[in-house]
Amino acid sequence: MKAKRIVFKVGTSSLTNPDGSLSRQKVKVITQQLALLHESGHELILVSSGAVAAGFGALGFKKRPTKVADKQASAAVGQGLLMEEYTANLLLRNIVSAQILLTQDDFADQRRYKNAHQALSVLLNRGAIPIINENDTVSIAELKVGDNDTLSAQVAAMVQADLLVLLTDVDGLYTANPSQDPTAKRLDRIEHISREMIEMAGGAGSSNAMEVLLVDRAIASDFLPLVKERLVDDRERSVELRLDEQAQAIISGTAAQEQDFDTEFLDYILAVKVVDGVEEAVDHIEAHSTHHSDAIVTENPETAACFTKQVDSAAVYVNASTRFTDGGQFGLGCEMGISTQKLHARGPMGLREMTSYKYIVSGNGQVR
Repeated sequence: MKAKRIVFKVGTSSLTNPDGSLSRQKVKVITQQLALLHESGHELILVSSGAVAAGFGALGFKKRPTKVADKQASAAVGQGLLMEEYTANLLLRNIVSAQILLTQDDFADQRRYKNAHQALSVLLNRGAIPIINENDTVSIAELKVGDNDTLSAQVAAMVQADLLVLLTDVDGLYTANPSQDPTAKRLDRIEHISREMIEMAGGAGSSNAMEVLLVDRAIASDFLPLVKERLVDDRERSVELRLDEQAQAIISGTAAQEQDFDTEFLDYILAVKVVDGVEEAVDHIEAHSTHHSDAIVTENPETAACFTKQVDSAAVYVNASTRFTDGGQFGLGCEMGISTQKLHARGPMGLREMTSYKYIVSGNGQVR
């Protein structure tokens, strides 16, 4: 077999135990397989998840944390522990490994992109296996590449790889989510990638999901049972509802803690709070939102106008899904969180260049 330059991506689910902690045995098996390919003459790059899984136990967390700061701290500890496992296993076969941490800026900035490419080239030429992960300790929404599937694809393009292999717990691209739709069919070969194909693939896990639901007290008694029915009772994989005291009086669920309204769960979890009208909703958003994307569902145009005027977020929606916050939907070249919340001051700058934008998007029930 002709020697190839191959990028492998391994996800957290392929590296962890049932309790979410790092599985040393799984790491060992993966590194043994990489070693065999390396000894056959292939140039290898590994894009690896697992830093949070490797680190949260050492910080005293009983389970994988959900708060962003806790996950970033866990990643800071776990990066070293994860690399220690890879390094120890590869050294048994006299293979050198190297750690590289990247953020979106390393792909967006020409100088940093060139530096990363040159470093990777030297490592590959010297017979090392670069092990790459996103720099989760410093990455925030507007700096994140997104997920390691995306990161591995960008790395493969950077080094002009012959092959990209995704090691995951899903065995291919399906017409729908196979864990939720029993009629989903696997597509063995894709000849052309269309816009419809990209939308069918969906996102990574539950990223780009709603984290907090605010419900007007006037409709809470009628609306919340419908939420529970759709998200809990009628789903094979139910959503955990974390409810404030007023919501708990109407439906059953987990009691919400204050930090739940500041947490990016990246899981099937939704924090729910009952509010007294749009003003209280706006106050809550001001205190807890990341100001990336916020939406209101209402039939009252005056309420909608109040919401769009007072909520200061990159994209504000009326009767439409926040999942439209995507450069491809607005005709821009990047995620809204990057284009509006991080400004790169390069060269002469004037008022127009230094202006960020607030997008107000109105619909009549559109979802994505």
